[in-house]
Amino acid sequence: MSQQNRSNDARKVSHGDRGNASSNKKTTNSKKKKPKFKISSVVNIFFIVYIACFLAYMVQVNKTNKIPTKEDSIMVGDSTKVSAENDVTSTTEDDASIMAINPIAEGTPVGEEYLDTCMFIGDSISEGFSSYFFLDDANVLAQKGLRPDTVCTETISNLVYGDILAIDGILQSGFKNIYIMLGSNGIGWNDNEKMVDGYREFIQLIQEEVPDANIYVISIPPVSALREDTSVYATVEDGLIYNTTIDELNALYLDLANEMNVYYLDINSYLKDDTGKLPYDSSSDGIHFDSATYQKVLDYVCSHVAE
Repeated sequence: MSQQNRSNDARKVSHGDRGNASSNKKTTNSKKKKPKFKISSVVNIFFIVYIACFLAYMVQVNKTNKIPTKEDSIMVGDSTKVSAENDVTSTTEDDASIMAINPIAEGTPVGEEYLDTCMFIGDSISEGFSSYFFLDDANVLAQKGLRPDTVCTETISNLVYGDILAIDGILQSGFKNIYIMLGSNGIGWNDNEKMVDGYREFIQLIQEEVPDANIYVISIPPVSALREDTSVYATVEDGLIYNTTIDELNALYLDLANEMNVYYLDINSYLKDDTGKLPYDSSSDGIHFDSATYQKVLDYVCSHVAE
């Protein structure tokens, strides 16, 4: 082999070696660019998580002044459920409490000044409270012919409040002790369910507008034997009223008072004589009271105030 050929071969080998070296260098460099796994990163992450858990632990201790336990975790997880159950229990207990005291029993009588904080809603029977001057006009919102199913919509004429709806008069007065006596008009000829539904609507309206009001449903008072006399009042349209019919509606009123979580005053039983009727001499027409009977009703109110 000639010297020139050996020289060419040497150059080829040299170029080949450099090519291989270059390729190896590139491979080495590409490997170096891959990120290396560092144990220090794991340690740092573990340390951060530990600190976060410790801070949460200390917050719990500061809030409760005790070391949290497994039971505490269960209680926290069930807190919403427990709260809801307590709300239901509280409502049920309140309803049961009202049912337990209705009709309101006699207690220590309050002074007559209590009546100055009361509003009496009713028909022509309730008008007697002010017409006999037992109560100021500001404490009586009553209208002849007013019924439970019309009390929310019928205007009442009052010397203090003018022509006004009962609910607006209550709001203007600012009184929180509300006494309602309705039903003598319509008894016997108006549908009982309609009367009760009207009463319910009015109570709901008061509860919405005056949430802290003390609402008393006063039973329909009895009538005297005169109103049960068919020779005087031939039909219910003429004014015939039976005490048994009144008793039936009053039983629905008691149920309504319990349902609506309000108070019920049973003046009906209080005013009846031994025959189960309003004493004959307590009313000239068998339904509207004389002065002495109005005083008896107010005395009953003052001695039957819910605590």
